[in-house]
Amino acid sequence: MLAEVAEVETRKGAKLGNRTNLVEAQAKGVVANRAAVDALAANVLPVLRQIQASGATTLRAIAEALNARGIRTARVASGLL
Repeated sequence: MLAEVAEVETRKGAKLGNRTNLVEAQAKGVVANRAAVDALAANVLPVLRQIQASGATTLRAIAEALNARGIRTARVASGLL
């Protein structure tokens, strides 16, 4: 329903969204995304090192070990998938 309204408004030439603080909002989004990625990396890195120490050397072996431990990808963990 909202998508239909947005489509009609766009066809009329209406600009949707708040463009007054776009640069600031983008900058805040970059900072938030970077913080989330850094936190995920800090949590996963020790596990990754442990997996590698156990003999997993290929990306497939590492992925299987992470999956076996229930460690989700960054996209799934962030709700993007």
